[in-house]
Amino acid sequence: MITNVVEAPRLENEELLKTKNWDSRCCPGSTQPAHRRTDKGLRLGADSNFPGAIDLSGEVARLRAYLSGREIERMRNLCRLCADSMKNAILQIKPGQTEYEIAALLSSETLRRGVQPILALVGTDERIFHYRHPLPTFKKTG
Repeated sequence: MITNVVEAPRLENEELLKTKNWDSRCCPGSTQPAHRRTDKGLRLGADSNFPGAIDLSGEVARLRAYLSGREIERMRNLCRLCADSMKNAILQIKPGQTEYEIAALLSSETLRRGVQPILALVGTDERIFHYRHPLPTFKKTG
């Protein structure tokens, strides 16, 4: 695995890559040339256009699209957690709160359940009808 110096410690420690016989190499940044061959004489494949690597993005995309039974159950559990988060956040909304405050409620509820929110879209009142993906603003809800 070739990664950057920021991600390497987390991947090795939290994903236990060494115990799974993964060998990692660090590049200072994603634009740096990759090691074209490992010490075992293997070629490098990447899920993006990476210098010196075989582009495996199509193959990796197909693997990511398939969910095993365990992954389906994990997704169902995640959906339940998100639904509970949304319900509890909605019950806390009061007139006069900004969309930022509402996004903070939603983010807090998801984090409390161990779910990391990547994006919180909030559009109050008429804004929700004008924008498909409304980012929160200082607009207060009516």
